[in-house]
Amino acid sequence: MSNIVLDNKDLKIINLLLNNNYLRIEKIAEELYISDRSVRNYVKRINEILEGIAKIQIERGKGLKLLIQSEEFYEIINDCSSGQLLLNNREDRVKYIIDYFIKLDGITILDELAHNLNVGKTTLINDLKEVELVLNEYHCKIESKKNTGSYLEYNELDIRMLISNYLCDGYNIYQINEKYANIDKDKFKNLKIDIYNFLKTNNYNVTEIVLTDILKYIIIMVYRVNRGYTINHLEKRHEIIKNFSDYDNYAQKISELVDRYFGIKTTTNGKLYLAIPFFTRNAAINIDFSKKNITNAISNLMDKIRMKIYENVGIIINDKRMLNNLAIHLSYSLNRMTFNIKVKNSLDFSIKEEYKLAYQLAEISANVIEKEKKLKVSSEEITFIAIHFGALLEKNRAKISELKNFALICENGLGTSMLLKARLNRLLKADRIDAYALYEFKEADKSNYQVIFTTINLDPELVKDTNLPIIKIDTIFEEEEVRNSLENALYFSSLSLKSTNEKFLLSFIEDSNIQFFYNSNYKEILNQMMGMLFNNGKIDTNFMNYILEREETNPTILDNGIMIPHYTSLLVKEPEIMLGLVKKECFHNNRLVKLIILIVYPEKYFDSDLMLKVYDNIIDLGRDKSTLNRILNSTTVLDVKESIRKT
Repeated sequence: MSNIVLDNKDLKIINLLLNNNYLRIEKIAEELYISDRSVRNYVKRINEILEGIAKIQIERGKGLKLLIQSEEFYEIINDCSSGQLLLNNREDRVKYIIDYFIKLDGITILDELAHNLNVGKTTLINDLKEVELVLNEYHCKIESKKNTGSYLEYNELDIRMLISNYLCDGYNIYQINEKYANIDKDKFKNLKIDIYNFLKTNNYNVTEIVLTDILKYIIIMVYRVNRGYTINHLEKRHEIIKNFSDYDNYAQKISELVDRYFGIKTTTNGKLYLAIPFFTRNAAINIDFSKKNITNAISNLMDKIRMKIYENVGIIINDKRMLNNLAIHLSYSLNRMTFNIKVKNSLDFSIKEEYKLAYQLAEISANVIEKEKKLKVSSEEITFIAIHFGALLEKNRAKISELKNFALICENGLGTSMLLKARLNRLLKADRIDAYALYEFKEADKSNYQVIFTTINLDPELVKDTNLPIIKIDTIFEEEEVRNSLENALYFSSLSLKSTNEKFLLSFIEDSNIQFFYNSNYKEILNQMMGMLFNNGKIDTNFMNYILEREETNPTILDNGIMIPHYTSLLVKEPEIMLGLVKKECFHNNRLVKLIILIVYPEKYFDSDLMLKVYDNIIDLGRDKSTLNRILNSTTVLDVKESIRKT
């Protein structure tokens, strides 16, 4: 403990200088309601007291600046505070102010608050602006009475959610207990054990996160009830969690524990409050969706999400397992949004970068939720949704491991074919790899195989009736290239003789379908592109009318200026993709258009993995700014194709 003593004014001046690089003397005087001369005297006094430890110096034209010369400075400041607050960052002060008003139980004057914080008037005003933003999220507000003071206006449920989600953020459960309820350690330990045993007995998904959340809500309830506050009002939307089949069982048991440990007779609203942490986490793993109000709500929302995805990117998601998992997830996610519960997702950036299409589909889903449910979907919740779409896309990659039987066509002799077999087997863990010369393979039973590897170009007639993916490899091949080619081949299951060594997207784009446009009218450009396809017998007039009508009301534009108008056509046997590079500044519905990717695909690919792969490639292309710029700056068809190959 230091013998150095600094008074309250000294600490306020130091605190102001800690939060600002430079401050003019007159500004400090204004903040502390003292004269310029007094500021100079305080500065002189501080410099004498802290000689060799810290120094306040005057720089001409800039003002006062604090120079810290020793780590001892911080110890001295803490010692001299003597229980006074010295909060050096805005976030901490905002939390203090909110906590101050919650504990106030009455009216305060802002001068008193500024005194407690050791800050000046301007700093407090700016802090209060941030406080207001936080309070708005929880439907709370600081009100002022003329000639009296300020107080906090709130609903009890909102204030508890504010404490739980905001004020407790960054604290462990024991710190939260000490800060609010201060429950005896032994009692707290026994309560945790009883909750754990109840959850385990009922086969609930018991995790430390779930346990901590339940305990946190109990602590806050005990704290508020002991101060005389109960939840008297709930909105209709809050009753969403009562629809879960396990609600009555869970709420009753936790209420009994609260009564046993703390003597609190839980009201109906109190039971709902205690159920929030349980039904906003994936804890009740045995959900009964038989209750109509749940089934209908989630089912209708899922239908609208699927339809919106189709409208935006032209694909229908029909994977039942994925849709069921997403429906279960949304049942919890909607609860979190309803109660304004924030969740952290450490995968936010990596999912956005690695699964670009999945994230795009999640963003579309989020827009539907916000429109239909009038709820704000955070970036973290979008990421959680994206994980489900990512799992759907990954499923196709996982299919590689299911391939066990391969044919190898090699004309380079027995030694070479044996080497290739060994390398392929090491890569694929195959049950069977049969090597053939070309003449031998003509007579082979091709139904024995799932994929054909070949070192030579094959005559399409050889495998026209098999629909087997064909992968051309070199004698000395790169394993990663073969793996990627194999992955792509799975998406080409109905397009067996298209080149799988070519960049996936380019497999659908003929040179004549890459066009450059030098006018700035989006409709005219789109008409020209469709006219080319119409003249080649790829589309009909219905397509043209449909596209123009839909692009007017619901333009399929990505954030990076890529338009992806699309349509199913009975006139095409395989997906047809046309690129239109817009060389002049062009806008549609006040959005910049740089690249038009017109997609026409057969009815059989309406809901296929193949179309997911196509859009995955487009999203990859669009989010890679350097690649997109290379494409947009291209002046020849060859340049465009080369740029796409490099994605």
